[in-house]
Amino acid sequence: MYVYDCSSAGNILLSFNRFAKQRDSEAAKLGHVPYTPMSDCIQLAACGPNDILPMNPDLPADLFTCCLTTPIQIALQWFVLQNPLLNSVDAEMILKTPGKLSDRRTPLGELNWIFTAITDTIAWSVLPHDLFKKYFRQDMMVAAMLRNFLLADRIMRSYNCTPMSMPPLPSTCHHPLWKSWDFAVDMCLSQLPALLAMEEGGPPVEYSPSTLFNEQLTAFEIWLTHGSIARNPPEQLPILLQVLLSQGHRLRALILLCKFLDLGPWAVDLALAVGIFPYVLKLLQSPAADLKPLLVFIWARILAVDSSCQSDLLKDDGYNYFVHVLAIENDPSPIPNISEHRAMCTFILSVLCNDFLPGKEACLRSNVLTLCLVHLSDEDPLLRQWSCLCIGQQWAGFADAKWLGVRENAHEKLCALLSDPVPEVRSAAIYALGLFIGDLDKTEQVVNIEHNIAIAMLVATNDGSPMVRRELVVALSSVVHGYISIILQIAYELVEEDRKQSSQTIDERVLQRGRSDRRSISEQMFRSVSHNSAYTCVWKALLNLSVDPHNDVSSYAVKVVDYVHYQLINSSMSEAAASSLLHLPPPTGPGISGLGNGHTSSITGLENSSNGLQSNGNQRLTSKITSTLKRSASFSLKALGYMAGTTNETSSNSNPIDANCNSQVRRSFTNRNESFTQLNEIGQEGEDGVISKASDPYERITLPLHSDFYNWCREYFAEPQMRPAEADEPGTIH
Repeated sequence: MYVYDCSSAGNILLSFNRFAKQRDSEAAKLGHVPYTPMSDCIQLAACGPNDILPMNPDLPADLFTCCLTTPIQIALQWFVLQNPLLNSVDAEMILKTPGKLSDRRTPLGELNWIFTAITDTIAWSVLPHDLFKKYFRQDMMVAAMLRNFLLADRIMRSYNCTPMSMPPLPSTCHHPLWKSWDFAVDMCLSQLPALLAMEEGGPPVEYSPSTLFNEQLTAFEIWLTHGSIARNPPEQLPILLQVLLSQGHRLRALILLCKFLDLGPWAVDLALAVGIFPYVLKLLQSPAADLKPLLVFIWARILAVDSSCQSDLLKDDGYNYFVHVLAIENDPSPIPNISEHRAMCTFILSVLCNDFLPGKEACLRSNVLTLCLVHLSDEDPLLRQWSCLCIGQQWAGFADAKWLGVRENAHEKLCALLSDPVPEVRSAAIYALGLFIGDLDKTEQVVNIEHNIAIAMLVATNDGSPMVRRELVVALSSVVHGYISIILQIAYELVEEDRKQSSQTIDERVLQRGRSDRRSISEQMFRSVSHNSAYTCVWKALLNLSVDPHNDVSSYAVKVVDYVHYQLINSSMSEAAASSLLHLPPPTGPGISGLGNGHTSSITGLENSSNGLQSNGNQRLTSKITSTLKRSASFSLKALGYMAGTTNETSSNSNPIDANCNSQVRRSFTNRNESFTQLNEIGQEGEDGVISKASDPYERITLPLHSDFYNWCREYFAEPQMRPAEADEPGTIH
């Protein structure tokens, strides 16, 4: 930073810019690394290229420098010179203004506080937000100098000088907020003679603080009532943050801040841009009970929009502020709407744990998982939901938290919520259970627990909410991933079972299907092919879910089924599996329309290459899409085998379904929410018309599947929640 305090100072600034441009250009050619561009230097000039500094004997010769270094003193002196009617105060009295700059309860400290708030607000209102953040929030010294430069711009222009700066700052000498500053100065100076007389033994007087902050808070409240609809940034926002430093105004300021943040993510972004974060972070050290609900609400709003401050919450154990709210046992609680604020706390702590190992470890030390388990039985469904999600975020990929969950029987308590009346709670419970599966060594205890979790979750197969069924598919994908060898064996045995049944006549199959359809779905689901195991039930449930009437559910389940079939074909059982699939006859005649329970699906098939599936390592897969077929709840894979076994020999059949199958373009396995992608859009086909295995789309399917349920739930706290009738008590509604 360079300061030029002399006549024609603008010439120096312009010459420096030319020199900096030349030097930066030369450095770029030479490739000097590292190199700080000279054009990034900050320059402050007292006047323009043709200006002469003021020569007023009542002002210091280095007026510009005084504005930058002692702004309050020079501002008071200049104010007295501009107001000749204020004859009770002189320059000598100004030098004796009582108080300290750092003590906001004294006249001098209050003026410094007001000056900071006014100049911050002026800069916020005239600068783009990215420049404001760069020059007024990243470095305290730079921010102070540039705030003081705004005062210098006002004072120097009154003496026909035009201060210059690099980066160029717009002139703010006529900004309306300077009138508020003048009023605050006038109020202070009018009390100065009596205050100085008291210090010399005169009658005692009590200093009357400025009303500026109360007035600005009132203006902000009016803006919230009438001006927030247009979404124009409120002028008083920087002042509101300065008010948070005062205990006398803090409660009112926090309430107004809650109202502002509740307007939506755009308001949160504005508050973060103006620099709210260090203020509310510091307030986490406050023991005041009346601030707890407000701070919890504010932090929930911030983290719903920006979760990049996880490490900041660990500083000085700030996260414990929210842990203590979860642990409050007083009845009645000192916090109104305690369940809602606890739900916010579990959300905040879940964000701290989200893909952040130090956050998980901190919550483990503070017993957050145990506290969340306690709140699983709360009456508030929002708290039950976020307790589940917080548990899931804590033990996702973190074995220590999972072992704590084992000791606390967390899985049993979560399974109890699978019958909760609220679908969001059931989904959250399944989400947490799915994240438990995996990571731990497969000891007998772990296998038993995961076995019990898998069986317990299957009750959600018949859940009326597609959101719950979708989370079930994601959770079951973890089971498939963890026990893939068992699932492959079961899938192979199911194919074999269908092959053996294929020897029956069509009429016999139709009659048998008719009897089967009269059974309950759950009875058919748990009917084992060759043995009765949890993993057989899991696989059958996934087959059923792959033809779910809701696309979000079926598309997830299809990925899992396709993944298993692909692994089956490429496993050691590939030849036997291919043989079983190829020998399943097509479902022809009335058997097609007579089967099914109303679930429809475009079923994905497997087809061997023109050379067959041989052991020579040149196995290739393609798929064809049949017309929409009805599929029964008995999980028959005949349609799958039919498509795999369709060859040129059977293409001449008059069966309309067969003809339709052969007329389809070869396509890849795909999510049913997306349009099928043709193979030539994925990769180049070989001479035999089959895509090469190196670019096989099957290989892009990975397990376990990823759920977006947590991010979807986070959006709740980004939307307006406050009740209009409870303006003084921020809370949430369900």
